[in-house]
Amino acid sequence: VPQTVPPIENRVYHSQRTWLHTCPPEIKIAVMLVVTLATVLVENLALYGLIFALILVLIAAASLPFGRVFQVLKKLWVIILSAFLLPLYFNPGNRVLLDTALGVLHREAVVSACIFSTRIVILALLSALVAQTTDTKAITRGIRSFIKPFDRLGLDSAVVAETLSLSLAALPEVWVEIRSVLSALMAGKPRDLKTLKNVVVQLFLYLFSNRNGSP
Repeated sequence: VPQTVPPIENRVYHSQRTWLHTCPPEIKIAVMLVVTLATVLVENLALYGLIFALILVLIAAASLPFGRVFQVLKKLWVIILSAFLLPLYFNPGNRVLLDTALGVLHREAVVSACIFSTRIVILALLSALVAQTTDTKAITRGIRSFIKPFDRLGLDSAVVAETLSLSLAALPEVWVEIRSVLSALMAGKPRDLKTLKNVVVQLFLYLFSNRNGSP
């Protein structure tokens, strides 16, 4: 039986002896939370550029191949492209950047498109970096240290932490499935904005119905 998933995609954690690999998982998770809040609450492309540059430095410091970390963007290309194109279509503005027969492109819409798509790129790269420099047991331990206080409210922090950490390990297989579904949805259709919007909607319907046990 031919192997459909390349071996590199079956191994999320990349064992090395760098300071980033030995950094406590609690610190990595805390940094992820801070960066997530910063990218969501602050709409500043200069800040995003600085964070992106720091991620590049961390990838080099962790002795990881850039292609291995950036592979996550290839798997997210539809979501990233949607995040860029949809603001161009739905966000009007006052300052005209380009006026063509197909429509008017405003500066505000371009800025919004860059912000939304760059957020996804940053968070995807950061998640991939953490997953590739932290083994599953360490991620579980780090997550549980943050949610353990909720045990007093009836939450089983051990089960929740293990589920979340295993989800990171399963992401490569999930993206392979998503990629195959996207290929089927796009087959024989024009590559335009209308098709892209329809495919994204169908993809989400497929994922939710699959996870809920629907046929």
